[in-house]
Amino acid sequence: MKILFISLLLYLFEYNYVQCQTCSKTQQCTNKACCSKYGNCGYGPDFCGQGCLSNCNAKAECGQYGVQKLCPLNVCCSQYGFCGTTSDFCDISKKCQNNCGDKQLPKCSNNQNNLIQVGYYASWAAYRSCQSYKSINIDPRDYTHLNYAFGNISNGIMVNPNTKEEEDNMQQFVALKQINSNLKVLISVGGWAFNDPGPTRTEFHNIISTDGM
Repeated sequence: MKILFISLLLYLFEYNYVQCQTCSKTQQCTNKACCSKYGNCGYGPDFCGQGCLSNCNAKAECGQYGVQKLCPLNVCCSQYGFCGTTSDFCDISKKCQNNCGDKQLPKCSNNQNNLIQVGYYASWAAYRSCQSYKSINIDPRDYTHLNYAFGNISNGIMVNPNTKEEEDNMQQFVALKQINSNLKVLISVGGWAFNDPGPTRTEFHNIISTDGM
């Protein structure tokens, strides 16, 4: 009877273990972390060491097992090596690794004369099949600065607009200055994943390097 009970416990443990797996040899972690021998995602020797199933050379975003210890902009580094500003990242009780604690938010002056109002225009909105929004629909009187996103570069050279429709949209964006002569129009280069692994990963580095100038 005792042997049967132990066997049942082992079966239940194995069942729950399989159910809780989030990665495997063939299924990588969605956040590109190491997949431990138990099928869980994370960083450090417990996940990337002996028995690791996939992506075993992965490094955390920050902290003890990160490519760099500190996060950009001095935000908090969580117990699990991710950067952020909420309590999940910053609370010492949750084993925040560095730059921990509540962040002092900047305060604005009461002087409104030099107030800057920045708008960010996602250019792909012009090509949506539903609720299309072209740059000509923007009211430039609401802004002091407008950013057009995104400009693409390759080998340090601007490569868009690459269609007539996009060229027209950019020209209409610049023409907003005719309505508000004090408006500054700028272009945001890159995008959220522009410096992720891939053909554009080193573009920002290249365009600011001494050799590239």
